[in-house]
Amino acid sequence: MLAEVAAGVIVEAVVSTARWLRRETAGGEDAEVALLRWFDTYALEPSRGAGPTLPDGVPSDAVRDFFRHDDSQALLHELMASRLTDAPEAVITKLREAYTSCAHAALDPVFAQAGIDAPEVAAGTLAEDFFDHCDVEIAGFVGQLSAADSTLLDRIRQEAFSARVVAVLGAIERHTRALSLRDSTCLAAEQAFVSTYRRQAAFAHRSLEPPDFERRRRVPIGDLYVSPGITALLENRAAQDDGPSLDLTDLQHALDRTVLLGDPGCGKSTACQVLLHRQASDPGARVPFLVVLREFALADQGRRSVVDHIEYRLETYYQCPAPPGAVDRLLLSGRAVVVFDGLDELVDTTRRREMTEIVELFCAQYPLAPVLVTSRAVGYDEARLDDRLFECFQLGPFDTEQSREYVEKWFAQEEVTQEDARRSASSFLSESSGLPDLCANPLMLALMCILYRGTSSLPRNRPEVYEQCASLLFRKWDVRRRIHVELSMARLVEPALRHLAFWLLTRRGDAAAVAERELVDHVMEFLDERGFEDRTEARAAAQQFVGFCRGRAWVFSDVGTDAQGESLYTFTHRTFLEYFAAAQLASTSDTPEVLARRLAPRVTRQEWDVVGQLAVQIKDRTTDTGAARVFTALLSDRRRRSVVGRGNLLAFLARCLTCVDPPPRTVRRLARATVEHLMLGDPVTECSAPLAALLRSSWDCRDVVTDEISHAIDEAVGSGDPIRRRAALLLAGYAGYAFQGAYSSPAHAHWEEFSRQMIARHAAEFLAIAPDHTGLMDVCLGNGLTDLGDCFQRCELDFGSLWQGWQMGIFGPGAWYPYASRCVFVLLLGTEGCRPLFETTVRDCTAAGAWLVRNPEPPWTDRADDVSAFLITIGESLAVREGQRLPQLTPEGYLGAAVMLLASLEASREPSVDRIVPELGPLTELAGYVRARYGDNGTHLPDLPVPGPFHHVLRAWARREVNFVRRA
Repeated sequence: MLAEVAAGVIVEAVVSTARWLRRETAGGEDAEVALLRWFDTYALEPSRGAGPTLPDGVPSDAVRDFFRHDDSQALLHELMASRLTDAPEAVITKLREAYTSCAHAALDPVFAQAGIDAPEVAAGTLAEDFFDHCDVEIAGFVGQLSAADSTLLDRIRQEAFSARVVAVLGAIERHTRALSLRDSTCLAAEQAFVSTYRRQAAFAHRSLEPPDFERRRRVPIGDLYVSPGITALLENRAAQDDGPSLDLTDLQHALDRTVLLGDPGCGKSTACQVLLHRQASDPGARVPFLVVLREFALADQGRRSVVDHIEYRLETYYQCPAPPGAVDRLLLSGRAVVVFDGLDELVDTTRRREMTEIVELFCAQYPLAPVLVTSRAVGYDEARLDDRLFECFQLGPFDTEQSREYVEKWFAQEEVTQEDARRSASSFLSESSGLPDLCANPLMLALMCILYRGTSSLPRNRPEVYEQCASLLFRKWDVRRRIHVELSMARLVEPALRHLAFWLLTRRGDAAAVAERELVDHVMEFLDERGFEDRTEARAAAQQFVGFCRGRAWVFSDVGTDAQGESLYTFTHRTFLEYFAAAQLASTSDTPEVLARRLAPRVTRQEWDVVGQLAVQIKDRTTDTGAARVFTALLSDRRRRSVVGRGNLLAFLARCLTCVDPPPRTVRRLARATVEHLMLGDPVTECSAPLAALLRSSWDCRDVVTDEISHAIDEAVGSGDPIRRRAALLLAGYAGYAFQGAYSSPAHAHWEEFSRQMIARHAAEFLAIAPDHTGLMDVCLGNGLTDLGDCFQRCELDFGSLWQGWQMGIFGPGAWYPYASRCVFVLLLGTEGCRPLFETTVRDCTAAGAWLVRNPEPPWTDRADDVSAFLITIGESLAVREGQRLPQLTPEGYLGAAVMLLASLEASREPSVDRIVPELGPLTELAGYVRARYGDNGTHLPDLPVPGPFHHVLRAWARREVNFVRRA
């Protein structure tokens, strides 16, 4: 029984190590990829011994639970890292001692209760035997690796290229020391703390607080929460279409080193709240800790470590102080998960970068603890976490059904009867149908529900949402509730809010909350310059203003107290602070040109993105041709700026096109500037972000932008400059691929059609340059300008590269899924409108088969990318397809298609056999071969319609006698 438990925990250690290496070797060198493939295909051999024996009378469940516990698992992860890196035996001894110490704390009482003589000795002996058994198994694993290719093991030991493995080694000393100091009494106290904290955290995060101007409302999560779609942002993949959409549950299961990006108001903090509640409520889940980065970074809190901050919050907020060392042990053993919320709320880029470094150092200190970091997408690149360690996910907007579900849930909380709720929701959805952008944002949608309830009208854009919210709160709400409030500074309420917002945005540090005394002083200074001659009257008016704000949730209100018990005030959602700060910025900039000068240094550092867009929109409404003049001033900015800074400025102006409508001449100038900026890059990916922003944001002025980009491409293609010509062809071929996460939008369809026209217009130029650039070769293959036969002959394309991602060369460092797996996708689904085209795919399969006939000895590729995720997409698409276009395949065509499919499965750590095998369509006969390869050895292997010699090769593949992908 214990041998089986040992096998399970060892496989878990292998899987975790493979996951770390997979993350860090994305796009790595061949040796690193080979090592990763070895881990992925490792299978635990039969045990080298029977394993330790459990004494009679001891309950097996309790012992099994200990060996599977996170503490036990963490020590075995550290043992795996130690053996992989050939750590000194003294390290192994420390791990063995720590393992035995854990066993004493957990099992001594169990053995004593079972009546075992000398329970301490028996428990210690069992733990040592189990640890030594696992050590033998792990040593055997490392021996297999060394026998397969000793150079790979040397690579780990000499260069330690996995930062995660190195971090695990670095934490062993601290972890073993922490565990050795914990006895059964300490363990009981720690368990009691975890139990109490789970109850407190589950209670604290049990409900959501939707915006409401009338009262503070707490709604149970299930009664209101709707999870937006979540997309994995794969930095080494350029998806042909929307990737598989995840939900919050999927993200919860994927947590490791994770970043969740999203637009303002899309629900990042709400998602954190829901995750915390789920983790706290599940006794089998990791213990969740929340670190709000804005609070952590406050200067007046001193320089606490992350652990100190967690312990401080446990004592002061959750009211359950942790036993000494408990948080440290939970993190070291991987029993806790830490959520760092709001990286973007650190306005200053330098502070953001400092916080990024703190998070990365924390991860190095606690390598087994999963971490989630949230941030707005815009500005994240300026303080980006290490892509080799962190995987990024994008929190998307609501789709139509998600918006409907939220609205129905919202009105169900408001109305007395279900019928009234249905009627109100239906009416709102009908009137808001022309505002898809606002309804797609959860915060905007919630605010519009409030406005509809209060005024029976809906705003048409974001500034109007904020303005109507302020009007409802400060001018109409008290009247609606028959409350009369006299304010001596009534006409200055909104100017005061604008002033406060800009002050909070720009003052030193990142404290978004201000103590009441400081708030009164600041408002008094503001009033002293506007309508109050006597400072005593100004102070009284300021105090009256603070009293007026108290309790008015969801704009500016009291949010608690500081350590001295003084009330703290803030804008309760950052977007309100940004709106009022933008209004102040616009009103205090005498001209659009002045506004442009004030914005320039901020937007070039990716700061004030939302503030800047709102300020430009407000200025455009209050000044004749305001937006056009801001655009002109920024485009004419001659100050010396880095290429990155200039790109950030152009991307900001492009995003402004979603909220203002400058004249065609100005739009044309911006389009030309973004194309010229693209041409500065070599490779062009370094300068493509502004153009991607322009293509995504220019729907309302698409005709002008399309015309200008078309002319720019024609000019560059006809020039004698090879760099400009290549950049222009990349833009022409991939214009539709600037829409990651939004492939169903009308804008994507528009630019896809643009690409088709440009490719047809410049077909000769594409074919001429394709041999020198795989991204452009892919364009030619995908659009039927050529086929694989021509590429093998004229372009000398390496056959093995069909299973490797080809760099797209624009809009980020992305690569396509391997061409072979895309051919499989098109062939099995009979799909039109994809790259490659259906007819091209059939010819390509034939060309691949002809190449195989000339080169019949496998393996046929030295390296193949893992396409597990794409295979899942294929399987899901096959399950819901309606009808199928079946290709007519020659024997060579069938052979080529078969090898493309089978090698793709072989290359994948999760080959999705059960999803794909039932739906193989034109390759149905291969089903038995796949089943035989992946577990069903008794499956019948029918004859295949392939050239004669390959019957034997394919049967040998099914029996695992040969591989199509070379093993390391």
